[in-house]
Amino acid sequence: WIPRVSDDARAAYEQAAQSDGLVNFAIRQAGEGGMRPASKRSEYYPVYYVEPLAGNEKAVGFDLASNPARKAALEQARDSGSIVSSAHITLVQESARQAGVVVFAPMYSSGETLDTVPQRRAALTGFALGVFRIGDLLESSVSDVMRTNNLIIALYDASDDKNRRPLHLIGSEEAAPGVPMEELLGEKSFQNMHRFGGRDWRLVIAPKG
Repeated sequence: WIPRVSDDARAAYEQAAQSDGLVNFAIRQAGEGGMRPASKRSEYYPVYYVEPLAGNEKAVGFDLASNPARKAALEQARDSGSIVSSAHITLVQESARQAGVVVFAPMYSSGETLDTVPQRRAALTGFALGVFRIGDLLESSVSDVMRTNNLIIALYDASDDKNRRPLHLIGSEEAAPGVPMEELLGEKSFQNMHRFGGRDWRLVIAPKG
């Protein structure tokens, strides 16, 4: 759960969270040397409730609006009223080296007419957030049979024109951190496009060699 917290309510919100059992809760952002108190701005979107908590402690209090990729996705979700995925990011609680994405579902106060962007912005209370480690997601989806068939399996964010390398790749460790999408697309390759969260995800399967 990602609440919307105004700057005027920041101190009271932090105190209430600490009283609620979140010891040392503070609204924070990433900086050199790790997390630090979030810079002053009109409003914040901190991680407040996360399940499971074990392994995700670093994310608690992290202001998602302090990061450009996360901020762009939450603003798009807020204004559209739709589920929106971020571009690939590194999760603040990530201990390995794999890409992640966060998926925002906007929540609004009840009893409001939300036909326009200004109305949605005024009624926004926060976001339900899904957090996904792309490597874990793809690895758990590929069978052992697929792994032994001399294939390369790669997942790309086709909406990201600045990054043509895979979010995760299976079957070609020597090619790490991955090959550009164009190098795998050929006559013998299989590809499937999935539209989710306002982004296009391309799965490519190609023979090795």
